[in-house]
Amino acid sequence: MVGGDRYLGPIRLGLLRIIDPVEHYMRKSGQKMERPRRKRRLGRHPKGWTSYEPVAVEPPQQIATMPEPAPPARSEDWWSTFEARRAEQRTVLMQENQGLIDSKTQELLRRGEASIQTADGSVKLRLVRFRNGAVLEHWESSPDSDGYGHVRLGKGELADPGLLANYLVEALLHLSDEADPPESQPAP
Repeated sequence: MVGGDRYLGPIRLGLLRIIDPVEHYMRKSGQKMERPRRKRRLGRHPKGWTSYEPVAVEPPQQIATMPEPAPPARSEDWWSTFEARRAEQRTVLMQENQGLIDSKTQELLRRGEASIQTADGSVKLRLVRFRNGAVLEHWESSPDSDGYGHVRLGKGELADPGLLANYLVEALLHLSDEADPPESQPAP
């Protein structure tokens, strides 16, 4: 969409509801409904502050410090290791719980909502349908953290229950602490 994630005023949001209801739904649920503050214009003489430093700079005294510990060694292929482990977890979860995943996917398509309680927490999914597609929302709740996400689906994607099953499995994997990549290493 033109304008990206910028704030949409009420008139533009109303027009978006007519033109693209899926985008309107995603925008209104993800956007704070308050107008961002404008930057204050500075007058002829902007206010500011001045800092002063001493005229004669004395050389700093040498203080003995402990050397900083070296950062932990990272393997070059940590991301591929994470992806391989995640794919293995996904395969095991699909094989062990295929019946449950299929029944919850069918329930999601039929009723528009599905939820699963696990030992790690709970996952709730909701499918909101529109004339030109749908929005799949998911909430993950565990003792350690809570999460929310939504994804836009086209009409053709709604006909594929395997795609919805993959979203359900990914939401279940997010409940597990082992599935998350190490926090000290940035994602590529």
